[in-house]
Amino acid sequence: MKAVASETEQLGKEVRRKRAPVDIDHDKLARILMQNLDQTMEKRMNRMIDDSITRMDGVLRAQEERMATLGTTNLDRTLEALGKAEETASRVKTGMLWGGLGRLSMVLLPFALVLLALVAMVVPAAQLLGVAPLSEWIWGIFADIETLWGQAIFAACFLGAMTGVVWVMWALAMKIMAAHTVATRT
Repeated sequence: MKAVASETEQLGKEVRRKRAPVDIDHDKLARILMQNLDQTMEKRMNRMIDDSITRMDGVLRAQEERMATLGTTNLDRTLEALGKAEETASRVKTGMLWGGLGRLSMVLLPFALVLLALVAMVVPAAQLLGVAPLSEWIWGIFADIETLWGQAIFAACFLGAMTGVVWVMWALAMKIMAAHTVATRT
């Protein structure tokens, strides 16, 4: 935060000195804000996890102390307390699991929406790019195969070819992304 404040003060002094209109670099501002947001969220999540672990340790220690005081004379009560402690630990673990899955689903939601939009655009994109007749031709070949095993072989070959194409596109995208990442860091 100190770096942001010093940059803001420095920019303010420069604007007052030049008395020129202010142009905001939105990309730089977004990067700074996202970095600060990431750091803040990471600190809060780590604090929440540490608090949960501390509470769990406290509960388990309290249960252990209770079990130690009960001793061997009250074996039935000790086993009951142990069962409750295991149940509590199971509920806490399940709660942490569902919380983690909830956070993961919130992270993956934008990707799912983009994937849904891309899938919805396949037919119009095929029409626009002129590959609709190609896909109709491939479907025609598949439909003309009379045996089930022939259709299975054709489908496997087609899916293998499509997997290869997607893999090549993925590899190219990763290279482009790596080049872009290097370019934006400098």
